[in-house]
Amino acid sequence: MSQHPPHQPPPPQQQYPAPQQPYPSPQQTPHHPDFPPPRNDVGLIGGVILICASLAFLAFCMILTPIAAIPGIVAISKNNSDPEGATRWMIGGWVTLAVMLALSVVLWFTFFASLAGGTLWFTGELMNQMSSSSAWPS
Repeated sequence: MSQHPPHQPPPPQQQYPAPQQPYPSPQQTPHHPDFPPPRNDVGLIGGVILICASLAFLAFCMILTPIAAIPGIVAISKNNSDPEGATRWMIGGWVTLAVMLALSVVLWFTFFASLAGGTLWFTGELMNQMSSSSAWPS
């Protein structure tokens, strides 16, 4: 046990360095030279799925849904040069697909409702009404 004189301060103790992070943060992670940095393929993957979905709905006679394939194609073409823009185009394509799908359902509902009511021109009833009215010259 070491004793120090009564009027002197104790000797300084050893200071330990501040702890460091065991791993670098993601922004500081260097990329291996043999591998490219990670890409943002959200626009590419979403664009391909969007095109497939719009064409699949076409198979179910939803004739307005292929319009949504256009933003999907643009998203695929912009993916390498502008990934954020490709993502925006892909989101816009999904919104377009939803709107066109809803409009297609409304058109089909209207078609079948008018067919059940017999008011379509190809049922013959409407044509008979138009030909028997006095507004049409004979």
